[in-house]
Amino acid sequence: MPVASVSRLRHSAVVRITHWLTTLCFLALLLTGVEILISHPRFYWGEAGNVNTPALFKIPIPSSRATVPTGYGYVLHDQNGWSRYLHFQAAWAAVLTGLFYVISGVLSGHFRRNLLRDGLYNTLQRLTYLGVIFGLFPLVI
Repeated sequence: MPVASVSRLRHSAVVRITHWLTTLCFLALLLTGVEILISHPRFYWGEAGNVNTPALFKIPIPSSRATVPTGYGYVLHDQNGWSRYLHFQAAWAAVLTGLFYVISGVLSGHFRRNLLRDGLYNTLQRLTYLGVIFGLFPLVI
């Protein structure tokens, strides 16, 4: 009789689900960010931040607003409303997913077991992982 082999998953369900949710959130942020950029292809910095002030730099693409002169003879259809709404919703979903992941990782011992001791990752992977979770993630928030 063959012995059934029990395979252990490398990552828990929480890790898998939160990573996929984060991927979907960043894809939504990318797509909606491009739409927001098309709506107003100018970048401001500091106190300068409206249409009537000079921009830090401009991207030479057609705009979806007639009030933003771009040199093109046409205006794209404005989709700024849904894109801004979805952009902020995706940002909050990414933050909440990340917080759930960090809290779950601390409570379950995932970080201690796999990142601080000899676990699934080599040294470079562990340093990168810790840097992203505890360095870059707080900057996103």
